[in-house]
Amino acid sequence: MKIGLITGEFPPMEGGIGDFTANLAQAMAEQGHEVHILTNRKAKLKIKRQPSKSVSEAVQKLGNNWEPQDLEYAFLHPRFRRWNWSEMSTIADIAIRHELDILNVQYQPAAFNMRNPAINYLPFRVNSITKTIATFHDLRPPFLFPKAGRLRKRVVYKLAQRAHGTILTNPANGAELQDHGFGTQHQTMIPIGNNVPTNHVNHLEIIENRNKLNIPEDAIVLGYFGFLNDSKGADDLVSLLQKLGDRYHLIIIGGGTGDSDSINNQSYTDTIKGDIEMKGLASRVHWTDYLPSNRVSSWLKTADVMVLPYKDGVSTRRGSLMSALANGVPIVSTQAELINPLLKDGENMLLAPTGDVEAMATKVRLIADDQELAERLRKSAKETATAFTWPEIARETLEFYQSVLDSKDE
Repeated sequence: MKIGLITGEFPPMEGGIGDFTANLAQAMAEQGHEVHILTNRKAKLKIKRQPSKSVSEAVQKLGNNWEPQDLEYAFLHPRFRRWNWSEMSTIADIAIRHELDILNVQYQPAAFNMRNPAINYLPFRVNSITKTIATFHDLRPPFLFPKAGRLRKRVVYKLAQRAHGTILTNPANGAELQDHGFGTQHQTMIPIGNNVPTNHVNHLEIIENRNKLNIPEDAIVLGYFGFLNDSKGADDLVSLLQKLGDRYHLIIIGGGTGDSDSINNQSYTDTIKGDIEMKGLASRVHWTDYLPSNRVSSWLKTADVMVLPYKDGVSTRRGSLMSALANGVPIVSTQAELINPLLKDGENMLLAPTGDVEAMATKVRLIADDQELAERLRKSAKETATAFTWPEIARETLEFYQSVLDSKDE
């Protein structure tokens, strides 16, 4: 199968969707498929070029400027900047030229810099060329323009309506689509996987990490992983640390703003830092800043408890959660409105009502005071993560692609 994965970000750009796409592409390639990645110009590989010896050679190099770059596991097409209407024609051209069987949009509005809804209407543009799949990493509406109102959500549903198939990363998004008249035909749910390598970490490395940040030996360390934005509940995290008292310290692992929606993320980060200062918590909050993926596992395991107070509840669409599960860290998170059978309170994590800082504090103390409970949660988290391996995610995705290709529906 020849597959086109469309993503608004891709390494070396910072962002979970880019990491997801890279892992998915590699797993698909290992299963014998040809993968093309259509993405932002910022993801273009830096290649040192020798000075041209003649005008003809210079012209030849210019002509090859938009040839795909070989990643060994996929062909990279870093040709997009604004994701506007004209660039939808570029996607169509790539699909025709490389005879792609299917185009899969990895949909998250922030990654596509959404000031217009062009990517949401891609299925119209390529309908006569190839079939399209929309993977919804979330259903948040794009900004589009001031006073867009209900149009913002409508364009999200339009993508779900016109794509030949939809992949959902969590049950809540599936329920929302069904509530708005989009049934289960050609729709499936496939949770995302862990985007960071899971490395063995010994106790000496954990001690070294704590010493780097001047964390007292007897401190209980809370961990938070990922970019800071309003949906992830960092404001509740700060209130939680204040409530727990001086023995508790917090490590914000990563903590960058990312390449998608960086302006809003930076504004939110500045607000959180101001709140930390105002509440006198600066000496107990530690920042690793951006880390290469092979260093993340060490810092996750430095935490005694991972606290992930998502505003919309715990979800299999959250890469930070998947990384915590895979690394076997005890987790405290928040209850989702729609219960996910894979995420079980009291079994592989502890859950508190969203926004209930007192309840979260109680859950954190339970783990801190009960090493047997902490060990049981670690073991169960690792077992849960085995359901989200990249080979399995790729296999399920490829099976869904094939079912859409075999369908006669338009």
